[in-house]
Amino acid sequence: MRMGFILSFLFLLLMTGVIFGQHIVYCFPAPGDNVIGLGSSIGRVWAIDDGTLQIYELDHSGSILNQFPVVGTTTPTGLAWGDSVLYYADGGTAILHAMSDDGSYLGSFDLSDSGIISIRGLGFNNNIDPYLPEALLITDDSMEVAYAAYPPLAFDTLEVIADLADAPEIFYDAAISTGYGAIYLACGNLDSNVQAFDLYGLSWLWEMYEIGTIVGIADYIDYPTDEDLWVSDPEADLIYRVYYGLGIEESAGSFSDQELKVSPNPFFNLVTVSVQGLIDTSTKLQIFDLSGRLVTRIEPVYLNGKAVYRWSGISASGEELPEGIYSARISSGYILSVVMLLKL
Repeated sequence: MRMGFILSFLFLLLMTGVIFGQHIVYCFPAPGDNVIGLGSSIGRVWAIDDGTLQIYELDHSGSILNQFPVVGTTTPTGLAWGDSVLYYADGGTAILHAMSDDGSYLGSFDLSDSGIISIRGLGFNNNIDPYLPEALLITDDSMEVAYAAYPPLAFDTLEVIADLADAPEIFYDAAISTGYGAIYLACGNLDSNVQAFDLYGLSWLWEMYEIGTIVGIADYIDYPTDEDLWVSDPEADLIYRVYYGLGIEESAGSFSDQELKVSPNPFFNLVTVSVQGLIDTSTKLQIFDLSGRLVTRIEPVYLNGKAVYRWSGISASGEELPEGIYSARISSGYILSVVMLLKL
Protein backbone atom coordinates (compact mmCIF):
# COMPACT_ATOMS: atom_id res chain seq x y z
CA MET A 1 0.00 0.00 0.00
CA ARG A 2 2.82 2.38 0.85
CA MET A 3 4.40 1.87 -2.59
CA GLY A 4 1.08 2.81 -4.21
CA PHE A 5 1.03 6.05 -2.20
CA ILE A 6 4.56 6.85 -3.33
CA LEU A 7 3.84 6.19 -7.01
CA SER A 8 0.70 8.33 -6.87
CA PHE A 9 2.63 11.01 -5.05
CA LEU A 10 5.38 11.10 -7.69
CA PHE A 11 2.74 11.38 -10.43
CA LEU A 12 1.18 14.37 -8.64
CA LEU A 13 4.58 15.99 -8.31
CA LEU A 14 5.04 15.83 -12.07
CA MET A 15 1.58 17.34 -12.57
CA THR A 16 2.02 20.15 -10.07
CA GLY A 17 5.62 21.12 -10.70
CA VAL A 18 6.91 20.13 -7.27
CA ILE A 19 10.34 18.53 -7.48
CA PHE A 20 11.42 15.43 -5.57
CA GLY A 21 14.92 14.06 -5.38
CA GLN A 22 18.23 13.61 -3.70
CA HIS A 23 21.43 15.29 -4.71
CA ILE A 24 24.95 15.90 -3.49
CA VAL A 25 25.34 19.41 -2.08
CA TYR A 26 29.13 19.08 -1.97
CA CYS A 27 31.84 16.67 -0.84
CA PHE A 28 35.42 16.70 0.45
CA PRO A 29 38.19 14.13 0.94
CA ALA A 30 37.83 11.99 4.04
CA PRO A 31 40.68 11.96 6.53
CA GLY A 32 42.51 8.75 7.43
CA ASP A 33 42.05 5.41 5.68
CA ASN A 34 38.52 4.14 6.29
CA VAL A 35 35.87 6.41 7.84
CA ILE A 36 33.17 4.11 9.22
CA GLY A 37 31.18 6.49 11.42
CA LEU A 38 30.10 10.14 11.42
CA GLY A 39 28.77 12.58 13.99
CA SER A 40 27.73 16.20 13.71
CA SER A 41 27.81 19.31 15.86
CA ILE A 42 27.26 22.96 14.94
CA GLY A 43 29.80 23.84 12.26
CA ARG A 44 31.58 20.49 12.65
CA VAL A 45 31.69 16.99 11.23
CA TRP A 46 33.17 14.22 13.37
CA ALA A 47 34.67 11.12 11.71
CA ILE A 48 35.95 7.88 13.21
CA ASP A 49 38.39 5.76 11.22
CA ASP A 50 38.98 2.07 11.91
CA GLY A 51 42.17 2.06 9.84
CA THR A 52 44.07 4.81 11.61
CA LEU A 53 42.09 4.37 14.86
CA GLN A 54 41.64 8.12 15.05
CA ILE A 55 38.71 10.45 15.61
CA TYR A 56 38.83 13.59 13.46
CA GLU A 57 37.17 16.95 14.02
CA LEU A 58 36.48 18.60 10.65
CA ASP A 59 34.97 21.88 9.58
CA HIS A 60 32.41 21.94 6.78
CA SER A 61 35.14 22.26 4.14
CA GLY A 62 36.84 19.08 5.38
CA SER A 63 39.82 20.76 7.04
CA ILE A 64 41.11 18.81 10.05
CA LEU A 65 40.79 20.95 13.17
CA ASN A 66 41.80 18.28 15.67
CA GLN A 67 42.37 14.55 15.94
CA PHE A 68 42.98 12.09 18.74
CA PRO A 69 43.27 8.31 19.11
CA VAL A 70 40.39 5.92 19.66
CA VAL A 71 40.61 4.47 23.19
CA GLY A 72 39.20 1.21 24.51
CA THR A 73 38.85 -0.78 21.28
CA THR A 74 40.61 -1.67 18.05
CA THR A 75 37.29 -2.36 16.30
CA PRO A 76 35.28 0.86 16.65
CA THR A 77 31.84 1.15 15.11
CA GLY A 78 29.33 4.00 14.90
CA LEU A 79 29.84 7.58 16.05
CA ALA A 80 27.62 10.23 17.63
CA TRP A 81 28.18 13.66 19.15
CA GLY A 82 25.92 15.07 21.85
CA ASP A 83 26.47 17.65 24.59
CA SER A 84 30.23 17.86 23.88
CA VAL A 85 30.60 14.07 24.22
CA LEU A 86 31.53 11.62 21.46
CA TYR A 87 30.13 8.09 21.61
CA TYR A 88 31.42 5.05 19.74
CA ALA A 89 31.08 1.30 20.26
CA ASP A 90 33.25 -1.80 20.39
CA GLY A 91 32.13 -3.61 17.23
CA GLY A 92 30.05 -6.74 17.76
CA THR A 93 29.61 -6.11 21.49
CA ALA A 94 27.36 -4.20 23.88
CA ILE A 95 30.24 -1.95 24.99
CA LEU A 96 29.74 1.79 24.48
CA HIS A 97 32.64 4.24 24.87
CA ALA A 98 32.43 7.94 25.72
CA MET A 99 35.04 10.60 25.02
CA SER A 100 34.88 14.37 25.43
CA ASP A 101 35.25 16.25 22.18
CA ASP A 102 38.65 17.52 23.29
CA GLY A 103 39.96 13.94 23.27
CA SER A 104 39.71 13.05 26.97
CA TYR A 105 38.48 9.48 27.52
CA LEU A 106 35.48 9.41 29.85
CA GLY A 107 34.94 5.66 30.20
CA SER A 108 32.92 2.73 28.89
CA PHE A 109 29.46 1.25 29.53
CA ASP A 110 28.43 -2.41 29.24
CA LEU A 111 24.84 -2.31 27.98
CA SER A 112 24.29 -6.07 27.86
CA ASP A 113 22.05 -5.92 30.93
CA SER A 114 19.67 -3.73 28.90
CA GLY A 115 19.28 -6.46 26.29
CA ILE A 116 21.74 -5.12 23.75
CA ILE A 117 23.91 -7.72 22.02
CA SER A 118 25.71 -5.94 19.19
CA ILE A 119 25.86 -2.16 18.80
CA ARG A 120 26.16 -1.25 15.15
CA GLY A 121 25.18 2.39 14.71
CA LEU A 122 24.94 5.51 16.86
CA GLY A 123 23.26 8.88 16.45
CA PHE A 124 22.25 11.78 18.66
CA ASN A 125 19.16 13.92 18.49
CA ASN A 126 20.42 17.34 19.55
CA ASN A 127 17.08 19.07 19.11
CA ILE A 128 15.13 19.81 22.30
CA ASP A 129 11.61 19.39 20.94
CA PRO A 130 8.42 18.09 22.55
CA TYR A 131 7.93 15.71 19.64
CA LEU A 132 11.38 14.16 19.96
CA PRO A 133 13.45 14.93 23.07
CA GLU A 134 17.21 14.96 23.18
CA ALA A 135 18.44 11.36 23.09
CA LEU A 136 21.28 9.04 22.13
CA LEU A 137 20.23 6.57 19.44
CA ILE A 138 21.69 3.04 19.63
CA THR A 139 20.98 0.45 16.91
CA ASP A 140 21.54 -3.27 17.47
CA ASP A 141 22.07 -5.29 14.28
CA SER A 142 21.66 -8.58 16.14
CA MET A 143 18.36 -7.73 17.84
CA GLU A 144 17.19 -5.54 14.89
CA VAL A 145 16.03 -2.89 17.31
CA ALA A 146 16.73 0.81 17.91
CA TYR A 147 17.06 2.12 21.47
CA ALA A 148 17.10 5.60 22.97
CA ALA A 149 18.93 6.76 26.08
CA TYR A 150 17.80 10.10 27.49
CA PRO A 151 19.83 12.60 29.52
CA PRO A 152 21.31 12.24 31.99
CA LEU A 153 22.89 9.34 30.13
CA ALA A 154 23.35 6.86 32.97
CA PHE A 155 22.46 3.98 30.56
CA ASP A 156 20.68 2.07 33.28
CA THR A 157 17.39 2.26 31.36
CA LEU A 158 17.16 2.16 27.57
CA GLU A 159 13.87 2.57 25.72
CA VAL A 160 13.09 0.56 22.59
CA ILE A 161 11.94 3.17 20.07
CA ALA A 162 11.81 1.31 16.72
CA ASP A 163 11.64 -2.15 15.23
CA LEU A 164 14.34 -2.54 12.55
CA ALA A 165 13.17 -5.96 11.32
CA ASP A 166 12.95 -4.62 7.76
CA ALA A 167 16.58 -3.48 7.83
CA PRO A 168 19.10 -5.34 5.63
CA GLU A 169 21.05 -8.16 7.23
CA ILE A 170 24.15 -5.97 7.29
CA PHE A 171 23.93 -2.26 7.99
CA TYR A 172 26.34 0.28 9.44
CA ASP A 173 26.19 3.64 11.19
CA ALA A 174 22.89 5.34 12.13
CA ALA A 175 21.50 8.86 12.40
CA ILE A 176 18.34 10.33 13.89
CA SER A 177 16.69 13.39 12.41
CA THR A 178 16.57 16.54 14.50
CA GLY A 179 13.53 17.77 12.59
CA TYR A 180 11.31 14.74 13.21
CA GLY A 181 11.44 11.18 14.48
CA ALA A 182 13.17 9.39 11.62
CA ILE A 183 16.05 6.94 12.00
CA TYR A 184 18.47 6.56 9.09
CA LEU A 185 20.65 3.50 8.52
CA ALA A 186 23.69 3.44 6.27
CA CYS A 187 23.32 0.29 4.16
CA GLY A 188 26.73 0.03 2.50
CA ASN A 189 26.72 -0.65 -1.22
CA LEU A 190 23.17 -1.92 -1.59
CA ASP A 191 21.04 -0.26 -4.28
CA SER A 192 19.09 1.35 -1.46
CA ASN A 193 22.15 2.60 0.40
CA VAL A 194 20.10 4.45 3.03
CA GLN A 195 16.98 3.15 4.76
CA ALA A 196 14.78 5.32 6.96
CA PHE A 197 12.46 4.17 9.74
CA ASP A 198 9.83 6.00 11.70
CA LEU A 199 9.24 5.25 15.37
CA TYR A 200 6.56 2.71 14.44
CA GLY A 201 8.95 0.56 12.38
CA LEU A 202 7.60 1.67 8.99
CA SER A 203 10.40 2.27 6.53
CA TRP A 204 11.26 3.66 3.14
CA LEU A 205 14.32 3.21 0.94
CA TRP A 206 16.58 5.89 -0.46
CA GLU A 207 18.84 5.16 -3.43
CA MET A 208 21.73 7.60 -3.84
CA TYR A 209 23.18 6.27 -7.09
CA GLU A 210 25.89 8.93 -7.27
CA ILE A 211 27.50 7.42 -4.14
CA GLY A 212 28.63 3.79 -4.32
CA THR A 213 28.87 2.94 -0.63
CA ILE A 214 27.38 4.68 2.40
CA VAL A 215 28.84 3.55 5.74
CA GLY A 216 28.98 6.59 8.04
CA ILE A 217 25.89 8.76 8.46
CA ALA A 218 24.90 11.75 10.61
CA ASP A 219 22.19 14.40 10.58
CA TYR A 220 23.13 17.90 9.44
CA ILE A 221 22.16 19.84 12.55
CA ASP A 222 23.25 23.39 11.69
CA TYR A 223 19.79 24.06 10.30
CA PRO A 224 17.47 21.53 11.94
CA THR A 225 14.65 21.99 9.42
CA ASP A 226 16.93 21.31 6.44
CA GLU A 227 16.68 17.89 4.81
CA ASP A 228 20.41 17.17 4.72
CA LEU A 229 22.64 14.34 5.93
CA TRP A 230 26.37 13.76 6.17
CA VAL A 231 27.45 10.41 4.67
CA SER A 232 30.82 8.77 4.13
CA ASP A 233 31.97 6.49 1.32
CA PRO A 234 35.22 4.78 2.41
CA GLU A 235 35.71 3.24 -1.04
CA ALA A 236 35.89 6.70 -2.63
CA ASP A 237 37.49 8.25 0.50
CA LEU A 238 34.94 11.04 0.45
CA ILE A 239 32.47 12.62 2.87
CA TYR A 240 29.33 14.09 1.33
CA ARG A 241 26.66 16.50 2.41
CA VAL A 242 23.53 15.28 0.65
CA TYR A 243 20.02 16.68 0.29
CA TYR A 244 16.83 14.66 0.09
CA GLY A 245 13.24 15.82 -0.14
CA LEU A 246 11.11 18.28 -2.04
CA GLY A 247 11.58 21.64 -3.66
CA ILE A 248 8.85 24.10 -4.58
CA GLU A 249 8.30 25.39 -8.07
CA GLU A 250 8.87 29.13 -8.37
CA SER A 251 6.14 31.01 -10.19
CA ALA A 252 4.57 34.44 -10.20
CA GLY A 253 2.22 34.99 -7.31
CA SER A 254 3.68 32.29 -5.05
CA PHE A 255 6.28 32.08 -2.34
CA SER A 256 9.61 31.14 -3.91
CA ASP A 257 11.67 28.21 -2.61
CA GLN A 258 13.97 30.81 -1.04
CA GLU A 259 11.09 31.99 1.17
CA LEU A 260 9.10 28.81 1.79
CA LYS A 261 10.76 25.72 3.23
CA VAL A 262 9.23 22.30 3.88
CA SER A 263 11.01 19.69 5.96
CA PRO A 264 11.01 16.75 6.00
CA ASN A 265 8.98 15.57 3.04
CA PRO A 266 8.06 12.69 2.93
CA PHE A 267 7.44 12.72 6.71
CA PHE A 268 6.51 10.26 9.42
CA ASN A 269 5.55 12.12 12.59
CA LEU A 270 6.07 15.83 11.97
CA VAL A 271 6.45 18.18 9.02
CA THR A 272 7.49 21.82 9.32
CA VAL A 273 6.54 24.55 6.83
CA SER A 274 8.27 27.89 7.30
CA VAL A 275 7.90 31.17 5.41
CA GLN A 276 10.54 33.86 5.67
CA GLY A 277 9.25 37.38 6.27
CA LEU A 278 5.57 36.49 6.57
CA ILE A 279 4.10 38.88 9.14
CA ASP A 280 0.39 38.41 8.42
CA THR A 281 -0.74 36.98 11.77
CA SER A 282 -4.08 35.91 10.27
CA THR A 283 -2.45 33.54 7.78
CA LYS A 284 -3.05 29.87 8.56
CA LEU A 285 -1.71 26.76 6.88
CA GLN A 286 -4.59 24.68 5.50
CA ILE A 287 -4.17 20.92 5.03
CA PHE A 288 -6.41 19.06 2.55
CA ASP A 289 -6.68 15.37 1.70
CA LEU A 290 -6.86 14.07 -1.88
CA SER A 291 -10.64 14.37 -1.93
CA GLY A 292 -10.28 18.10 -1.31
CA ARG A 293 -11.58 17.88 2.26
CA LEU A 294 -10.06 20.38 4.67
CA VAL A 295 -8.64 18.28 7.51
CA THR A 296 -7.03 20.95 9.67
CA ARG A 297 -5.74 24.50 9.94
CA ILE A 298 -2.37 25.24 11.55
CA GLU A 299 -1.57 28.46 13.39
CA PRO A 300 1.96 29.86 12.93
CA VAL A 301 4.68 30.40 15.49
CA TYR A 302 7.02 33.30 14.68
CA LEU A 303 10.73 32.54 15.04
CA ASN A 304 13.66 34.66 13.79
CA GLY A 305 11.61 36.44 11.16
CA LYS A 306 9.87 33.27 9.96
CA ALA A 307 6.32 32.06 10.25
CA VAL A 308 6.67 28.41 11.26
CA TYR A 309 3.86 25.86 10.93
CA ARG A 310 4.20 22.35 12.41
CA TRP A 311 1.83 19.52 11.54
CA SER A 312 1.98 16.09 13.17
CA GLY A 313 -0.45 14.34 10.82
CA ILE A 314 -3.43 14.90 13.13
CA SER A 315 -6.83 16.19 11.98
CA ALA A 316 -8.62 19.12 13.59
CA SER A 317 -10.70 16.62 15.58
CA GLY A 318 -7.57 14.93 16.97
CA GLU A 319 -7.72 11.91 14.65
CA GLU A 320 -4.47 10.28 13.48
CA LEU A 321 -4.71 10.54 9.68
CA PRO A 322 -3.67 7.62 7.44
CA GLU A 323 -0.63 7.41 5.23
CA GLY A 324 -1.14 9.23 2.00
CA ILE A 325 -0.86 12.43 0.03
CA TYR A 326 -2.01 15.77 1.41
CA SER A 327 -1.83 19.31 0.07
CA ALA A 328 -0.72 22.19 2.25
CA ARG A 329 -1.95 25.61 1.15
CA ILE A 330 -0.73 28.92 2.47
CA SER A 331 -1.83 32.32 1.22
CA SER A 332 -1.18 35.93 2.11
CA GLY A 333 -2.82 38.68 0.12
CA TYR A 334 -2.48 37.75 -3.54
CA ILE A 335 0.24 35.18 -2.89
CA LEU A 336 -0.73 31.49 -2.80
CA SER A 337 1.49 28.40 -2.63
CA VAL A 338 0.44 24.75 -2.59
CA VAL A 339 2.86 22.05 -1.45
CA MET A 340 2.19 18.34 -1.78
CA LEU A 341 3.05 16.33 1.35
CA LEU A 342 3.54 12.59 1.67
CA LYS A 343 2.72 11.10 5.07
CA LEU A 344 4.37 7.71 5.60
